[in-house]
Amino acid sequence: MSNPCDGLIVPINKPPGISSFGVVRRIKKATGIKKVGHGGTLDPFAEGVLIVGIGRSATKRLGDFLKGDKEYLAEVVLGVVTDTYDLTGKVIQSPPPFISPPGNRGGAVRVYPPPESRRWALRVYPPTETG
Repeated sequence: MSNPCDGLIVPINKPPGISSFGVVRRIKKATGIKKVGHGGTLDPFAEGVLIVGIGRSATKRLGDFLKGDKEYLAEVVLGVVTDTYDLTGKVIQSPPPFISPPGNRGGAVRVYPPPESRRWALRVYPPTETG
């Protein structure tokens, strides 16, 4: 007898506090289908839509979703630095309060990976210049 979930691609609203693989693991357990995958990892702290393919035919089609445009909304606190570069760390630097001048909304933002991921980042994105 075939499983009615086999071949489905479903959007899951992943809550904060669970990994993307944690969502996949729960779906495997609930459906009894071993071949379950997702269309892109969300940070465990993030809440957002995780595209999940259930069954071999669905997981093969997940790549089609990765080609589309994506939009991200974020709540950020600018200028606060933690020892882990994420919300779980201890605050080690906090800027004094300031009022942004009118019209100064937006621009490029430099994002740094956490220290423990530096080795991985250097392999994936080799430095363009040294020094």
